[in-house]
Amino acid sequence: EARHAALLASQKQLRQSASVLKSIFESSPNAIVVSDLAANIIECNPRALELYDCDFKAELLRENGYDLTIPEDAPHARENVRDMLQSGAVKHAEYTMIKKTGERYPAEISSSVLRDEAGQPTGFVSIVRDLTERRMSEKSLRESETRYRALFENSPVSLWEDDFSVIKAELDRLRQQGIHDLRAYFDAHPDDADAMLSHIRIHAFNQASIALYQANDREELLARFSEILTDDAKRAFAKAILLAANGTTAFSYETTNRTLRGKLLAVRLKISF
Repeated sequence: EARHAALLASQKQLRQSASVLKSIFESSPNAIVVSDLAANIIECNPRALELYDCDFKAELLRENGYDLTIPEDAPHARENVRDMLQSGAVKHAEYTMIKKTGERYPAEISSSVLRDEAGQPTGFVSIVRDLTERRMSEKSLRESETRYRALFENSPVSLWEDDFSVIKAELDRLRQQGIHDLRAYFDAHPDDADAMLSHIRIHAFNQASIALYQANDREELLARFSEILTDDAKRAFAKAILLAANGTTAFSYETTNRTLRGKLLAVRLKISF
């Protein structure tokens, strides 16, 4: 009696687990495809039908997975299957896939080997993600970066892109040591203030900057950057750093710089952190 009750409870638990797995399979936002060892599709979820533009499951179940990739990708797909049989899984493989309509789209497929009770491979289960939106976003980002870079390079105003992260780390270190009045600290330790300026990392500057500071090229301006800072400019930079440390996100001031040919410049600097 007790054994029979335990058996019934076990069967009920199995049915519940199967029901949960079926629900996950059917409602997954990603396409899930099950195929045999020859890549013939034997099961799929609703999202797979949408992805391959099929109206009925029977349409997709008569397909071979290799035929759903473009011919150029088929050798790569077969190679991945051979690797999967050895390793058990292949993740994030990218292919160009073909819909029923002939439309092509980029996809990422992660697959695992299915095995029987004896551990022998019987097929594959694959999760297919449509990369169309991601690729469009990546393209849009590249185009935006190209436009930004063109505006940056061709601006008639001198523009610089600098990295102050090392300076921020140094200021945080001073605070951890109990130094909270940074202005007073740097007034008492001017050499430390100058050392802070040496931590500025220059990422980029435009053509107008090269012309303004009378440099022959980027390499010369980068190598001799410290020469363009007058003492007044160093004090202004130190002030900007202290303001940034206290939460200021933008700062504008008038100061002087010097070109690499020795000419004194009256400039207005605008810094955004």
